[in-house]
Amino acid sequence: MSFKDSFRFDYDYIHQRIQQLIDKFDEDSAFVRPSPDMNHAAWLLGHITWCEDSLVAEVPYGKTYRKKEWDSLFDFHSEKLDRDRYPGYREIVEHYWNVHNKVLEHFGALTEETFSTLTIYEGNHHSRMTFLVHFIEEGSTHVGQLQYLCKILQLK
Repeated sequence: MSFKDSFRFDYDYIHQRIQQLIDKFDEDSAFVRPSPDMNHAAWLLGHITWCEDSLVAEVPYGKTYRKKEWDSLFDFHSEKLDRDRYPGYREIVEHYWNVHNKVLEHFGALTEETFSTLTIYEGNHHSRMTFLVHFIEEGSTHVGQLQYLCKILQLK
């Protein structure tokens, strides 16, 4: 199995799990923080979108498909804000699918040779493969957090 096939297998699995979870939340439950330090489902989905676009397209290949104006809400530096500062949950879900489909198309056009070539990020050289693998780690972690939220919020 090639790296591209392996990545695509894990990538598809993460998104199958996301698809199973996102419809369990509504506009109210998506913004519930069971404790002050927890992220809510709306932030997690926005962050997954940011991670996918950033780690699979932007950093390694210079492409971006997300709404850059949302970076301050969903990137890894973002603060926990009041609900009224975020877009509605359905808008976040719609944006997730839009970005996911475009990133998936971008990834499909890549060749095996491009994965081991270097890119410069924050002044250091990294293989493009490093960022793709990091997305699998990040995506899996945040899907687990969505699953945990479903459990503690008793969402079926």
